[in-house]
Amino acid sequence: MSYKINSIKKLGKVIFNSILPNPTFGDINITDDEVKLNTDGIVKFITINFRGLINVYNKLPDGYGISITKNKIFIYNLLGRTLKDDGLLFTFIGDLEIRSVEVRTFSDNLFLCSITDNNRTLLINHSKTNLEDDSLLLLEEEEIEPIRFSLNKNQIDDDSIKGLHTRIPFANGYSGYYNYHPKERLYVTGKQLTNESAPLLNPKTPAKGKAVTKKIIKLSNKYNRTLRQKDLQEVQVTKKAEKIQPAMKKQEPVSVAKTKVVKKEGKY
Repeated sequence: MSYKINSIKKLGKVIFNSILPNPTFGDINITDDEVKLNTDGIVKFITINFRGLINVYNKLPDGYGISITKNKIFIYNLLGRTLKDDGLLFTFIGDLEIRSVEVRTFSDNLFLCSITDNNRTLLINHSKTNLEDDSLLLLEEEEIEPIRFSLNKNQIDDDSIKGLHTRIPFANGYSGYYNYHPKERLYVTGKQLTNESAPLLNPKTPAKGKAVTKKIIKLSNKYNRTLRQKDLQEVQVTKKAEKIQPAMKKQEPVSVAKTKVVKKEGKY
């Protein structure tokens, strides 16, 4: 990791240690495709040990980084910021079994989180009772299969660290908000990657060099892929909602019996 990220880490160690509330417990909650952390302070580092094959969709706030290996997910807090109100860390596609979660605080204390896996509890209860519940089938079989077979390794849709800020100019003179992309080892202007972002290059580095061009193409592909994935997730959420809602029973037409009007003969 480059010098700017290292300098942020050192700053966090000196300043954040004394002013941030240190958490004393943590509970990881897995429900549907969401993984959340409930805790009573600000975490510095989270290590998630898991089994499975998954695509991870980063939902962390600005200032957080995330990476994944064969059986671990690492989440680190560079700016000492709180998680979102609901504690959402990421969503995922695939098979995920979290075995243990370790949290490190800014005062370097370590503790293990409790784990509540509602998905596995639901499956266990379902298999015990042998109930057939169509509401568990949130997606049709043909829609699940392409996703399942496309997973050949654990991946993260976006591992960038967003919302970073500097008053000390980069080598090209830029100062302000920027975001960092660990895989490409590239800094980019703006709080997050957009179609208006520009790479922050050293003026001595040839802008049209092969290495730089390759990195920029990768970032462009990442941006387009993220947009497609967001569209896919929106479609899946819509389909889930349609599956969960009970089907309305078709009302039979109400037949109204015709009453014969009999006129009485005679004078009125």
